[in-house]
Amino acid sequence: MARDLNFIEVDDPRGFRRLGLIGTTSAAFDPFVGMETTDENPVNNQTVSSEDLCEALFGRKSFQPGVVPVAFFSDYNCPNCELISEDLLEIEAEGMVNLKYHEWPIFGAPSETSARAAIAAHQQGARRMFNRRLQRTSLVPTDAYLRELAEAAGINSEQLFADMASEATTQELRTSASLVQRFAFPGTPALVVGRTIVIGTIRKATLNSLIAAESDEGPPPGC
Repeated sequence: MARDLNFIEVDDPRGFRRLGLIGTTSAAFDPFVGMETTDENPVNNQTVSSEDLCEALFGRKSFQPGVVPVAFFSDYNCPNCELISEDLLEIEAEGMVNLKYHEWPIFGAPSETSARAAIAAHQQGARRMFNRRLQRTSLVPTDAYLRELAEAAGINSEQLFADMASEATTQELRTSASLVQRFAFPGTPALVVGRTIVIGTIRKATLNSLIAAESDEGPPPGC
């Protein structure tokens, strides 16, 4: 295990731990704003059981030996999320991790629109492109802007809007919100790297050390 990593055991979820270093996070006035159950809000107070935690968190139940599952929780208006996203994409391209995005729109309606657009774009194989464009713009994600992104990505814009409003997209947001509550994240960005919870920003060198340690230790609980 890398010498520069300090871990703190957590009571829940069992078998997980937290990296002692806490980086900078961005949060709304209430970090869990938007998670109450209302007719208008896309998330609710559902829970994820321990038996289903691995699949809900990482998108699958099993992984190739040496490949570390990583769950990334972010908001498109979070100023610290873009750098971590770029680092993760570079690491993923090297075959070191299996990356699962979790949209956590904590900054209101524009964030939720972007989150829904990214989830919907994934249905047509364009999530990576949408992630990068939505992170790098200060523009409000209007219908016209999203149509422009869809055209640039070579995907069907009408299908994009239909998928944005679908129950499947709403359920994905609900699942991510329930995981946020389970892991008690205070804000974005947040990561779960194998069995290790990472709160806030993290340097790429430390992230690489953590991934190497997780690869040596094997799959996280339930995976």
